[in-house]
Amino acid sequence: MVDQLTLSGKYIKTFKSLRAASEACGLSNGAISNAIRKGTTSGGYRWRHHN
Repeated sequence: MVDQLTLSGKYIKTFKSLRAASEACGLSNGAISNAIRKGTTSGGYRWRHHN
């Protein structure tokens, strides 16, 4: 599962998978995956693995 957050770190939504997040937000799987791995942003959001 993947969490979507604002740039300031406020929780927005949890997606069931990286693919679901990318489809819903119009981003590539790789862009979100890189943001999670590198601690950067993608599509104007922060992303993290759901705990």
